[in-house]
Amino acid sequence: MSRLVSMIMAISLLGCAKNAAKGTQNTAENGDDVDADAPVEPLVFSMTAPTSGAILDADSVTAEGSWSGGVDTVVHVNGVDVGSAGVWSVDVPHASVAWPDSPLWPVLGNAQDAEGSWARARATLIQGASTSALDPIENGLAFRLTDNVLGQLDAVLDTVVADVDLTELLVSEDPVVTTSLADLYILGGSFGDLIPTIDFTAEGLAYSLRVEAVVIDLLVDLGGINFDADLEADAVIVSGTLTFGVDGSGGLTVTPGETDVETENLEVFGLTDSFGLVDLLLGDTLATTIEEQLVGALDGLIEAQEDLRYLEFSGIAVVSDFVEAAHDDSGVTILADSRIELADGTVPGDRLSTDVPFVIPTGTSSPGGVDYQAGLFLDDDLLSALGAALSAGDLLEQDVAGDLGSLSLDTTLLGAIIPAFATLPSGQPVSISTRPTVPLVGTAGSDGYAGALHLGGLELDLKTDQDGDGTEDVVMTMVLDAIVGLAPGEEEELISIDLVDSRATLLSTSLEADLDETEAGLSALIDIAVPALVNNLLGDALDLSLGGIELQIVDGAGVDDRAALFLDLDLSGLEI
Repeated sequence: MSRLVSMIMAISLLGCAKNAAKGTQNTAENGDDVDADAPVEPLVFSMTAPTSGAILDADSVTAEGSWSGGVDTVVHVNGVDVGSAGVWSVDVPHASVAWPDSPLWPVLGNAQDAEGSWARARATLIQGASTSALDPIENGLAFRLTDNVLGQLDAVLDTVVADVDLTELLVSEDPVVTTSLADLYILGGSFGDLIPTIDFTAEGLAYSLRVEAVVIDLLVDLGGINFDADLEADAVIVSGTLTFGVDGSGGLTVTPGETDVETENLEVFGLTDSFGLVDLLLGDTLATTIEEQLVGALDGLIEAQEDLRYLEFSGIAVVSDFVEAAHDDSGVTILADSRIELADGTVPGDRLSTDVPFVIPTGTSSPGGVDYQAGLFLDDDLLSALGAALSAGDLLEQDVAGDLGSLSLDTTLLGAIIPAFATLPSGQPVSISTRPTVPLVGTAGSDGYAGALHLGGLELDLKTDQDGDGTEDVVMTMVLDAIVGLAPGEEEELISIDLVDSRATLLSTSLEADLDETEAGLSALIDIAVPALVNNLLGDALDLSLGGIELQIVDGAGVDDRAALFLDLDLSGLEI
């Protein structure tokens, strides 16, 4: 009996062993939990190429890196699958970018597993040709004056000529004319109203100065025989052209020319001067005197334009040398070659370089149909050089706390926008540290904007006291991409910043956060905060002054590859 029991027990144990073996095999085949206690391989992701800030003239870029994690992990770069775990390398086309009209080229590596874990890496490129930010920019700056400003110049000239004492200017102990027969002296005179007129032509700034009720007391010296004579005229009209030009040092000049003197009902010795003797004898003297006064009146305007040669803000200077003055029937456009200089000697990296022909503007109205008195045209290469210089310094690397525009940076407000911050104690201060990885890029504007600034790859660390130890911790890191438009300012503001488009990319966080939900909240936050943030970052880089001339921007537009600001001027403060 005992032998039988032993055999039954042995058979039963063998059957149990076979069933157990069969069950393990099914589990493996069916994909059920093989070992519930086996550790889940942590998700690790890195992207070692490309490098942020690179300017690449290509339609695709090679992205490289490595990853490890569970077999169900999905890893892609801008939507391109990188393949199985380990070292990876894929070509990422530029066509996959969200903003095809922007030179910004974000490359985002994203890894997510079935457990909900995720890891990201980001590089931001600029698409296009590159050159040194310090290279001179041919015709980088253009300044235009139009017929619309001549009304104010007329008023300026009226003020000037009202103070002109022609008698004092003409009377001299020296003869005004010397010939082999006689010397001619001016002893005195009286003059009525002086009426100036000016108008732009293709040759220059045409002027005419009408001097009414002219009486000039003359002395004729015939080698010891002297006699007096009176020159009388209803009017003497001196006309000519003042041509803007440049000198060898890159400065502006005004040169008079094509001068002519005409008279109305002029008499000498009581006789009508039908032979033009007065013009022959006194024309040069009158013309030279009038020319000197008009050129002197324009000196203030020239000196104000000289201020355009050296525009400095935040330790960065735009240095320009005038190279050409192009006249037309409605104005004059002055072109300058420009370059960037940094006060502390910092050498910025490369900048984006474009090659779009610039057609010298004509007319008196902006592309939007707004009449303007002066126009300032900034090449997009100059804007990008300025952006590279701003990025090279610490201007874009700042700490922002307290208020940001209309926002109060604390966990209560941010918690209402970004749910992850609601897990922190309410009312706790939050600060933002900015860290640029890509130079600012400037382009000509559209849709009513003078220009656009492309702010890409700006990393933001959001910091607050997470563990209660009284010190700030980085609780979230994101990347900000934004396109901001430069528009005419309001009230006392010269230039305003408008957010054209923006994008927030969450890179990492120590808070409990849903990826999609958090990015949506970050996008809402930057839509509100970007204009204030950019104004904080750029500071007075958006300010512009022109000597004693007050400026008001009446319109803005992109013209060819230029950011164009169309201005009205107040010349009342101009020193003349």
